[in-house]
Amino acid sequence: MEIQADNPVTMLNQDTSKNFLNTTNSKKKYEFFERATYLDVMLINYSHCRENYEQTKQIIVDKKEVHHGLEKELEQLALLLERSQNIQNQRRKVDKLKKKFRLALIKKKFQAMKTAQEDCNRAEQKRTEIQGFLDKSQEKAEQLREDMDRLRTEFSQGANDSRVNYDRYKQAKTALDDQDRKLSASKSSLKQLLTSVRDKEREKDIVVKRLQELRESSSANDRVSVERRMQALRLEIDDIEKDLATKEHDVEQFTSYVHRLMSERDQMRVKMREYNDELKRAADRIQLLQRSKNDTFVKFGEHIPRLRHRIEEAHRRGVFHEKPVGPLGAEMSLRDPKWALAIEQCTKGELFSFCCHDFHDERELMRLFDECVPKGKPRPSIMTAPFSSQVYDVSRNRPDSNYPTVLEMIQSANPVAVNALIDSRGIESVLLIDEEQEGCDYMRKPPRGCREAFAKNGTQICVDAMAFRVYSCMFDRARWITADVEADVRALQARVNEIQRHLAEAKTNVETHTQEMNSNESIRRSYEEKSKQLRQLANSKKRSMDECQQLLQETSDDYVQNLETDIARVDEVIDSLKDQVKEAKEQCNQDMITVEQSKQQYQREHETYQEAFGIGDRLKNQISELQLELNTVQGRVKATESKVAQLDQLIASRKRVFDEKQQLFSEESSKHPGIDFQSIDDEAPDTIRMRYEELETRIIEIEAEQGDLVLVQKKHDETNNLKEVLRGELEEQQEYLEKLEASLTMRRRKFKEMRKTVSGKCKEAFSEMLGCLGFQGTLKFDHDERTLEFLLQKEGSEAANFNLKDLSGGERSFATVAFLVSLWKTIEAPFRCLDEFDVFMDVVNRRRAMEYMLDAAAIQKQTQFIFLTPLDISYVSRAASMSVYRMPDPPRNAAENRPPEAQE
Repeated sequence: MEIQADNPVTMLNQDTSKNFLNTTNSKKKYEFFERATYLDVMLINYSHCRENYEQTKQIIVDKKEVHHGLEKELEQLALLLERSQNIQNQRRKVDKLKKKFRLALIKKKFQAMKTAQEDCNRAEQKRTEIQGFLDKSQEKAEQLREDMDRLRTEFSQGANDSRVNYDRYKQAKTALDDQDRKLSASKSSLKQLLTSVRDKEREKDIVVKRLQELRESSSANDRVSVERRMQALRLEIDDIEKDLATKEHDVEQFTSYVHRLMSERDQMRVKMREYNDELKRAADRIQLLQRSKNDTFVKFGEHIPRLRHRIEEAHRRGVFHEKPVGPLGAEMSLRDPKWALAIEQCTKGELFSFCCHDFHDERELMRLFDECVPKGKPRPSIMTAPFSSQVYDVSRNRPDSNYPTVLEMIQSANPVAVNALIDSRGIESVLLIDEEQEGCDYMRKPPRGCREAFAKNGTQICVDAMAFRVYSCMFDRARWITADVEADVRALQARVNEIQRHLAEAKTNVETHTQEMNSNESIRRSYEEKSKQLRQLANSKKRSMDECQQLLQETSDDYVQNLETDIARVDEVIDSLKDQVKEAKEQCNQDMITVEQSKQQYQREHETYQEAFGIGDRLKNQISELQLELNTVQGRVKATESKVAQLDQLIASRKRVFDEKQQLFSEESSKHPGIDFQSIDDEAPDTIRMRYEELETRIIEIEAEQGDLVLVQKKHDETNNLKEVLRGELEEQQEYLEKLEASLTMRRRKFKEMRKTVSGKCKEAFSEMLGCLGFQGTLKFDHDERTLEFLLQKEGSEAANFNLKDLSGGERSFATVAFLVSLWKTIEAPFRCLDEFDVFMDVVNRRRAMEYMLDAAAIQKQTQFIFLTPLDISYVSRAASMSVYRMPDPPRNAAENRPPEAQE
């Protein structure tokens, strides 16, 4: 008796009523409404129709694709049939082209013969022209030789005359030069004598003036005063020199101190420049490390990412045999980061190196270096060796030691990078030792195969047959293969702060030194100025003392006598010099007359020589011009003779070619008499041959593709029939699809109308029955969201009660009955049954509900109603169509349940 979709009997008991109203899921209530009104069956049927529609639509699409494929296949078969029909036409066309090819060959040979004849005629005509030019050139060369012989005779005669004139001209020139030199010597001697006379007269005037001054000077008292003054000056000079020595010592002290301050300041400035450079490098390094977080290759240079990109592009274009690997530092990582500084010191420049497979790749990589590496930046080195996919097996080279090697600490996914370091640095035999002192002690007796080790702080320990060496590291942190970039940035930032502090201290010291240096420099300059003044005063005193000393010497009697003797001697010398000046003037006048006569004679001889020399030069130039022209003409004659010989050979060769082509044409034309060459097309034989060969190839391909013509025709007919059948099916199914689509549209519309009508009747009946109980309520349908809600409100209440759980059991049962009766008015079922629907109702509601349901049953006479209740229904007025059946009461104790025999 459960409610089922395919069972027309509607059953409702009290548990179902309670659970139905207690549920808060409006969708389940709506589903119950659909099942009760058979709307879900209509939806299921509509879905089946919709699926049928979609399947039919897909079938039509598939058949259209098959139909389209059949059309294409039919077109190909029709094309094959058409090609088969055109094969004979193509064969006839091939025969015509072959005949045309043979005629074109004959015409080509005729044209070749004609061309050879024209070439031969042109060569003979050109030889005639060149021979005429050669004759004219030979005549001109002969004329030039005659003119040259005549001019050479005239030049020989003029040369003899010119040689005589040249001798006379040279003699006149020599005589004039001798007279000029003699006149110059006389003038120089006269000038020297006049200068000597003036000097002696000036000397005499000075001595006379000095003698007169001495005679006018004072007596012996003046000598005593001069001596006293000299004594005072000497004392003053001594005092000044003492003060001067003191001042100069002070100046030296201040100068030394200023120089020391200046040196210290310069050292501080140098240190500041170093700090600034280091600060700039640290800032660049920080920026580089920050950028390396996104691109590891930036650490090895700002140009490295661009270089790597260019290498990738070149590798994709196939420029390299194997893609270069590098920088090697970017290809590796460390198993233990504490060895980063030691491994950097071990590998050093190899971290920036690139590896190439062969020398071809090396040349291509060098070309990329030229493009990408900026000027002034160091270029990475290149290691060239064949690439290997495995790391070298160098286990036999490992030292017998408990300390790790560099090779064991390096991790790299690229074996090429590791092999390169093995080849270049021998990292399989380099040990890594924690402490420097421990490494020095251990390497004094190194294990076999080990000659080098590195401490954790980067110290290098080397051992060889000659010495034991230790090299300290200049750095305190690794720079290139570090794993913790943030730690490096923090360390560099700390170093930047320290440098800025040192820089501020150095700047303060420089300013302090500058101020102190300027103060001491001003003091030094004042002392130096005082020293200069004392030196000038001492010099002035010394000059005064020298004057006094000279004055004492000049006031003596011997000095006066010497002056008088000098005056007499100078007078004698002056008289002698005046006589010599007179003789020199006479000799100079005579030499001037002789020079004028020699100059006139030279001019006459010079004019005669120039005239003869000009005639000779003119003849010489004419001879040279004729010689050049003759050489040109002779070269032209020689070249023309060579060209004539070449033309003779060319004419003979072309005549042979013409004879051969004429013979070939005669042989071919005899096979085809009466050929009209004007009617033959100008198409080249090679083009004609290509055309008929292409046609023959196409004919062979068509025959191979189409196969048997009968089978092709049969397949064409079958495909055509299948296409027509499929087209008829498509038309029928398309018509069916259109009808089905119209039916679906109508069914959907009718379904919505029916759903609206059913829900309206349910709401109306539900509200009407609730009114009998004193409730106001309705059913809220949302067909789009597929939900159903009960909206109830007691009479006299202002707010709606949406929570059905707040109703009593009887009220909920009555609401359920009201909903069920509202459904009865919308569905048609032969049986309708209610079980214990009134157990939770009071007497009034039970009576009202029963009367209302009996009235509804009386109206629907075509349906049978069955009501089951454990309560008394004696109050019901019985109608003729209603029957009441009462079940016997069940036994209440065990005695009543026993059979009669047992009771007895």
